[in-house]
Order: sequence, then C-alpha cells, then structure tokens
Amino acid sequence: MLMFVSCASSASVYRCQEDGKTTFSDRPCGITSEKIEIKGAANGSSRNAGTWEFIRQRDELRNELICVAKSPNFYLGAWGSDFLFASLRISGSEQQPLVILNSESPLSERAKSFHNDISGLGIKIGEFPFIHVDKSINSYILSFSLADGKNIVEQLRASSSFQARLRFWPYPDTYDGNQVDVRGMQAAVSQAFSCEN
Repeated sequence: MLMFVSCASSASVYRCQEDGKTTFSDRPCGITSEKIEIKGAANGSSRNAGTWEFIRQRDELRNELICVAKSPNFYLGAWGSDFLFASLRISGSEQQPLVILNSESPLSERAKSFHNDISGLGIKIGEFPFIHVDKSINSYILSFSLADGKNIVEQLRASSSFQARLRFWPYPDTYDGNQVDVRGMQAAVSQAFSCEN
C-alpha cells in the first residue's frame, strides 16, 4: 500500500551550481543560476494554492491497483540552501486510512532523504493540535499511526489548510512548510477509498 506515485504537483526557484554543489534560491544566484518552475508550490506566498489529485496505478507484479489522494507538493528549507519537496498522501479505506509524508523529486533532481531523527516532525491541520509522525518507513516516507490517520482525514475535511514540520538529511534543524490548501482533498480521498481492483 505504501507504493506511491511521485508526481510534480508553481513557484519560481533558481537552481545554482557552486563548487560542484547544487543549491536552490528564491532569487538569481550568479551567472550559473537557472530559473525553474515548481508546480504546486507557492510563488512568494505563504500559502500553497494547488489542488489535491487522485492517482491510480497498477502494480503489475502483484496485479493490484494502488489508489492515492496526493496533496500539492510543498517545499521547505532555507533560501540559498537545499530544499525538501514533499507531499501528504492518503490511501487505504475510510476505516483504516494510511497517511504518509512523501519526499518528492523536484523536476530532474533526486528526492531528498528525510532525516533519521523524526522527533518533533509532523503536521498541523487548521486550528487542531500538532500530530507527530509515528515512524520512518524508509528514507523517503514517514508515516502516521492508523489512529492518527483517521484524525488527519477528519481534520482535513474540517479545515482549509495544513502545514508540515520536517527535517531532511543531513541538516539537524526542522523546517516548516507553507500552508497547503486542502482544495480537492475531499474528492481525491473519496476516490482513493472507493478504488476497486
């Protein structure tokens, strides 16, 4: 069930090459900077106004259908430094929703790994209390408990946005992402929960 499709979900970000290292910035960073558009990301705004999407994919080896509701991609990090691009994904059923945070690949870049220290990481939905990540599935997927999964779905339905706090390798600091809109979440989650093989 945790096999989730990576999709780019638009803000201008500049990719720079300095001393053989790639960094990202919100403004041009020298003659080597390259402007890239990040779909689903907030452009100079504190709110990501993309829409949720429903993803349906067949696992050919197991002949199973995988259905997922995916939030718009959001990014967090420090300007002039690296960024982590991520999304919130929901699958499973109404009774047992599986909710994860998934590291995403920005364009042709490789997805960043989440830090192995997951303490203090999670999401805040609207005015509800912060919900902590339960465990790390691998370097690119953090999951919430099944009980928290139900709460997350209910809270998203009652709110207009959520915000993630994450940490990515090798940085010890946590970063807070922009507010992510829940527009389209209801329909995408309904499709994911009612998906049939």
